[in-house]
Formats: sequence, structure tokens, C-alpha cells
Amino acid sequence: MRVAQLCLFVALLISTACSGTSRDRGAAPRQGASAATSPTEDANALRLWAGSYEYADSAGPTAGDTGVVITYRLEIPKGTPSQGTLSVVGFQADRTLRCEVSATPTEMTVRFLSYGDGRTENEFGVAVYQPRQVLFTLQRAADGNALLTTWQALTPDGAHGKSGKYFQKAGATSR
Repeated sequence: MRVAQLCLFVALLISTACSGTSRDRGAAPRQGASAATSPTEDANALRLWAGSYEYADSAGPTAGDTGVVITYRLEIPKGTPSQGTLSVVGFQADRTLRCEVSATPTEMTVRFLSYGDGRTENEFGVAVYQPRQVLFTLQRAADGNALLTTWQALTPDGAHGKSGKYFQKAGATSR
């Protein structure tokens, strides 16, 4: 029975990947993107977002007065900005998520691809996220400095709302 379930999962994964590609070709333009956006413009927008972004989620103390802090670090490499890595490290957390990144000059969307080991299930065998599911978006504020995070499939325990100023570019001195 386990082999049959695995085969069904692989077939579903392949079907989703193939249908996602054709669906994306006919999809309406993203908000803020023009219908004439070329792959070169998308690549340039992605390069604008290259770098490291961090959010330290503080969910308060434990019963033993130990701080519950989890750091989310998003790495967008300059060489391959469409392939990011989200590290989630801290109190009872140590995982890496491989992400697909798409962007306009003002907004970046981060989608789940797999865990660091290539699996789509966590260490307990649970598929918390589906491949290509949007984890969150980052949007540049009008002043160009602050980042507005909008949580979607991923919502940290310490987040006080669906959107707000959570992530900041690593090395930035203020939010």
C-alpha cells in the first residue's frame, strides 16, 4: 500500500509541475506588472532583490523563562536570484526551505519548493506546504527603505497580523 501511495504522490507532483508551467504562460500579469514585462525585466527585478533578509520572531518566554526566538533568514543569491533559501533557526526549530522567487522592482514573492534535503515533507512526514505555494511576499514601502511582509502559507507564531514590517535587509540599521 505504501508503494502505491508513493507512486500516486509522484504522479501528482509531476502533473502539478507540468500543469503549473502551462498555466503560468496563460496567467494574467501579476499586480504591478505590465503585460509587456519581458524575461529580461524580470531578471533585472530579481537582481534588485538579491541579498539577505532577516526577521527575528520573538514569541515570549517559556515556563522556564527561556526566550522563544526563531530567526528567519532569506538568502537571495546574485547569481541565481530566482532560487532562494529560507533558514528557520531558533527555539525548537532548525530547518531549511528551498524557495522559488519571483519579483517586480517593488514586490518579491517567495514560494516553497522543498525542504533542504529535496523532500516536500518535513522530518515527521507531514507536507506542511505544497510545492510552489506562496509562503510570503515582501513589498518595498514608498520611501524605498522599509519592507512590508504579507504572510501567506507561512505565519510565524510571533507575527501580530497578516502583514507588517517584519523582514529587513541584513545589514540595514532601521526598519
